[in-house]
Amino acid sequence: MERTTIVKTLVSDLVTHLTVSGNFVRGEDSAGAVWKMVQHCAQPGLATLVMDLGGVVRLDAAGIGVLASAYRAARSHGAQVLLANTPGFIQRLLALTRLDGIFPSVQSALNGSGELGGR
Repeated sequence: MERTTIVKTLVSDLVTHLTVSGNFVRGEDSAGAVWKMVQHCAQPGLATLVMDLGGVVRLDAAGIGVLASAYRAARSHGAQVLLANTPGFIQRLLALTRLDGIFPSVQSALNGSGELGGR
C-alpha cells in the first residue's frame, strides 16, 4: 500500500499550498492526516488553500469527504480551496458526486499577472 505524503508550503501570508500524494483514503495516516493539516491551514487570514492532488494514486469516500470538509472550513473563514494537478480519476469522482463545481482549478483562478488573486 502506498503511503500518504503531505507537504505544506506557505506561498504568502494569504496562500498555503498542500501537496498530497499516495493514497488519500480512510485512516488516520491518510485522509485523517490530510484533514488535520487542512484544519491547521484553514484559519482566519487565509485567502486561498491550494491542494495539489497530482501525486494521489487512490481516493475513496473518506478522501472525498475531506475535500468537501476543506471547502466548508475554508469558506467559514472567507477563503477558497483550489485544486491543482487533479488526476482524471479524481475529476470524474468529483463530477459523479457533483462536487466539481465548488472546486476551481488553479489555472482558472490565476489572474492576469500569473499570480493567485487575494481577497
